[in-house]
Amino acid sequence: MQEEGTSRQQQCNDHDPPSNRLYLILISIIPLPDVYRRQNLSVADFQAQYERPNRPVILTDIVPTWPATRTWDRQYLSEVLGHHDVIVGNMPMPFDAYLSYCDNNCEWK
Repeated sequence: MQEEGTSRQQQCNDHDPPSNRLYLILISIIPLPDVYRRQNLSVADFQAQYERPNRPVILTDIVPTWPATRTWDRQYLSEVLGHHDVIVGNMPMPFDAYLSYCDNNCEWK
C-alpha cells in the first residue's frame, strides 16, 4: 500500500530486490487497465466476458475450492518432491535442498 505523500518510486529503497524496484518504476510509467475482481462466474460467462475479448480478471473464489489448498503443505511437498530436482536460476537442486536454502537465505538483505 502506498504511503500518503510518497510516490511509488520514492517508496523503493536499497533493501528492495532489483525486480521490485523495476516493477515500481514501470507501474508509475505504464498505465494499467482496470482489472475487475469477480466471483461466482460461470465458465460460459468467463469465456464471453474475459477469455474471448482477452480482458484481465481476478477470480476471487477459485483457489479455496482446490484440493491442493487442503493437502499441499510444506511437509507434504517435501515428502513427495524432496528427492526431485527443481530448477533454481539455471541450476538443478533437490527440492529439500531448495527448502533449506529458502529458510537460510535472503539474497537482497
